[in-house]
Amino acid sequence: MQLADRRISLDPSPKAVQGSDLEVVFVGHCPGRCRWRRLSAEARDEIRLLGYGRRIRLLEEESPAEEPDLFHLPLPIRSLADFEALFPDARTTPTRYTSRLAGDRAWLPVALEHFFTASGELPSGANRIWVIPVPEDPEPEVVEQDASLEAFLPKRQRVDLSQPEGLQGAEAALLIPAAGLLVLPDLERISIPRSVENPHRVRLANPDPGFTPCSSRYDDSHRERNNPDEMEGAEEPITFTSTLLQLSVLLDRYRPDMQALLPLPISSSQELKSGRLNSGTLALVQTAIDKGLPLHRLQLLYPYLRQPDLSLTTPSGALAGTIARVTHKLGPWRSVAGRPLAPALPPFPSLSIPYAAQLRDKPGLGILVNRQGKLMLDDERLAATDLSNRRYSRSAEAVRFMGFLVRSLRRLGEQLVFNVDPQDPRPRMVLEDFFTRLHERGALAGANPEDAFTISQLPVGSSENHLEFEIEISPALPIDHIRLTFSHSRNPDQPDWRLEVQSG
Repeated sequence: MQLADRRISLDPSPKAVQGSDLEVVFVGHCPGRCRWRRLSAEARDEIRLLGYGRRIRLLEEESPAEEPDLFHLPLPIRSLADFEALFPDARTTPTRYTSRLAGDRAWLPVALEHFFTASGELPSGANRIWVIPVPEDPEPEVVEQDASLEAFLPKRQRVDLSQPEGLQGAEAALLIPAAGLLVLPDLERISIPRSVENPHRVRLANPDPGFTPCSSRYDDSHRERNNPDEMEGAEEPITFTSTLLQLSVLLDRYRPDMQALLPLPISSSQELKSGRLNSGTLALVQTAIDKGLPLHRLQLLYPYLRQPDLSLTTPSGALAGTIARVTHKLGPWRSVAGRPLAPALPPFPSLSIPYAAQLRDKPGLGILVNRQGKLMLDDERLAATDLSNRRYSRSAEAVRFMGFLVRSLRRLGEQLVFNVDPQDPRPRMVLEDFFTRLHERGALAGANPEDAFTISQLPVGSSENHLEFEIEISPALPIDHIRLTFSHSRNPDQPDWRLEVQSG
C-alpha cells in the first residue's frame, strides 16, 4: 500500500512470535503405547536443534512394524492434547511401583494437566514446555537400593553435554537453552514408601442383612479393609539423601540458571496422623544446609495435594503452571506466593498455622495452604546456608530472576559473538536497552534508568579481541544489588561468553 504519491509506503509483516522467559521441563513416566509419529515436523526440528538429529533420523527410518521408544528424548509439548496424542495410555496404564498413598498410576499426566490448567492461555511461542520420558524399570544389572533413581539422575562424576545421545533423565534438560524450571513428578511418587497408609479411609456401604453363625468375627464392618496382597514384592523407596545431593549438585554445576521443584517425601503413617514432618527428614535437610549443599537450586515444598478420590498427587504441576503464567504476564521476578493455584485441591496432610510458620522459617520450606477454599503457596522460601544467604536471597523468585538474567545475557552474547572491537558501541547499546526495558517492566528499582543500573566497560589491556563489562543493578527484590561481569574473548582459551552473578 502506498500513500502520498508513493512517498510513504506501508509494508505489513507478520508479528514476531513471542518466546518464553522461562520454559518448564517435566521428567517422568509415560507407561503404555508411544505414538512417536504424532510428533509434528516442527517438533522434530526443535529436537534436532538440541543435538538429537541422529536419534530423529533413526526414528524416521524404523519400519512401521517396530515401535521405538522416546526415552530420555526432550519432547516439545504445547498442550495436554499433544501429550495424550503421543502417550494415549499414560494416564490409565498401571505402573510398576505401587503404594497405598500414591496409587498405581503415573503422576506425570496429572502434573501436566494441572500445569496447563494453572498456566491458562499463553500466546503461541510462550506455551511450550518439554517432557522427557524415562523408563520405569531399572537396568537388569543395577541392584542398588536407589536403582529407580538412575533413570532420573544417573550417578556419575561428570556430564558431557557435547554428547546428547548419552544423556539420561534430568541431564537431557540441561541442553534446553530457555529451560528455567525442572519438575520430576514420578520421582516424587516413587519416594513415598509402599506401606504408608491413609488414616482417613473410605467409608463403605452397609452390607445386606443376613443370618450368620454366632462364632463369626468381624474386624471392621464399616470401613475399607486392608488387603495384604495388594502390594506384591515389597520394595524400599529411593533415599531422599541421594535426590537432594545429586539434583542440587547437577544444577549448580551445569545449569545454575535453573531451579527444581521438589516436595519432601512422606516417610510414615504417623506423619499423616500428627500433621508433622518426620524429624529424620527435617534433620536430613538441616544437615545438607550445614554442609553447604547448594539447596538454593531446589525449591522444597510440603505437603502434597489430595484428589477427589482421596489419592495423593504432586503439587509441582499446579505451582509450575502458576509460575509460568506469572512469569509471562508480570516477569520472572514476581513471586507467586499468596496467589490462588489451580486446581484448588486440598493440601494433605493439613498443617496447623504455627507449624507451617515454623517450617517456613527453618529449614525454609514452601508450604501449601488452604485459605478460604483457595490453594496457595504461603511463601517462596528457600533452604540455604548463611553463606548462601549472603550470596543469594532466600526467596525463590530472586533465584529465578538471576537465572533469567543469565539466560538473557547469554542470548545477547550469542548475538554479539562477532562484535569484539573495544571501540564498537553496539554491545553497550544492546546491554543498556535490555536493562532499560527491565526497568520499564518494574524489575529494577529507581525513578530513572540511571538510578536502576550502571554499565562500565573494563579495560582489557593489550588484548584487542576481548570485551568485558561490569553491570550493577538495583532489583526490586528483597536483596541489595547484583553485580554482573559480562565478558567475551576470541582467544582459544576463552572461546565462549562468561557470566558471573554475585550478590553485593
